[in-house]
Amino acid sequence: MLFILCLITISSTALAQSFQMPPCAQSCLTEVFTMGTCSPTDFECTCTNPRFQSDIELCDTSECSIIEALSMCAWSYWRNYLLIPLIAAKNISLTLCGAPVRDRGPQYLVMTHTLFFLSLGFTLLRFGYRFGVARIEFGYDDLCAFAAFLSIIPCEFLIALGAVNNGLGKDIWTLRPDQTTKMLKFFYVLAVLYSPHIAFIKMSLLFFYLRLFVDTIVQRILWASIIFTGLWGTVYSLVFVFQCRPVHYFWKQWDGSHQGTCLNFSAIIDSQAAINIALDFWILGIALWQLRGLQATWQKKTGIGFMFMVGFFITIVTMIRLKAVNDFAFTKNPTWDFYESSVWTELEMCVGVIW
Repeated sequence: MLFILCLITISSTALAQSFQMPPCAQSCLTEVFTMGTCSPTDFECTCTNPRFQSDIELCDTSECSIIEALSMCAWSYWRNYLLIPLIAAKNISLTLCGAPVRDRGPQYLVMTHTLFFLSLGFTLLRFGYRFGVARIEFGYDDLCAFAAFLSIIPCEFLIALGAVNNGLGKDIWTLRPDQTTKMLKFFYVLAVLYSPHIAFIKMSLLFFYLRLFVDTIVQRILWASIIFTGLWGTVYSLVFVFQCRPVHYFWKQWDGSHQGTCLNFSAIIDSQAAINIALDFWILGIALWQLRGLQATWQKKTGIGFMFMVGFFITIVTMIRLKAVNDFAFTKNPTWDFYESSVWTELEMCVGVIW
């Protein structure tokens, strides 16, 4: 029995050292192998046995810090989703258990570049038609539409040069700790820019309504809606800026080695999205209320109908985005799960410019 214990200790230690494991992981590996569930040389058992996976999870959770776990550059893909302290254990399993290295970054870049150039094209068409063909005077609706497009540009660079290069679309256990921190920092900046961008889109449409609907009561309602929308975008942008104390705790808290406090992220997202969706229905409702008596050509009414369809589509996208962002708030694999919410956010922002 003593010989077997020594053999297990030597085997597990050699295996751990070959993958540069920290002492806590080596200790866990030795302890779990002594239980006899799997042999150190039986990779199929260690990769697929639920009892062995559970024992590893319990030990690593109690013995290893998050950074220590991350330093295990290739250990065990014991199961698909473990707690954050086990993320590096999965990284090593990509070698031992033959699990694929997942990377959705390239396809995300294709999508975001495509949407950006579509929004650029529609913006150029909008201003080209209004000022070159229709000779319409530059107004606040044009100013807000232009501001909305300009706010997409930093988002494009943040995603292409920042988030994707630092692990967006990859599993967190395949990244260096500094990459995860940088990716979350880029997410933070994108979250701050989101509310003003959406507010500019809505205000552009409301200012356009001011051109169409001349009734005094409607004009007052529209101005009140514009002021409320502007305040909504400003307030939530500031809430995202100062949601954590200190501010940098937002992108550093994941490793468990920093001190700070944050507001309830889900509550912020839910309230922001609820007002966002309510404003969409409110804006569409005003238009439906007034369109019945609007004297306009069929071409103009067709254009307004297209705007309605795009508006309903954006509202649906906002609802889907809300679920994706809420899922991200509770994730143990942020760099992978941020992909879903970022796709819907990018779609909402770029299609909104077309609206």
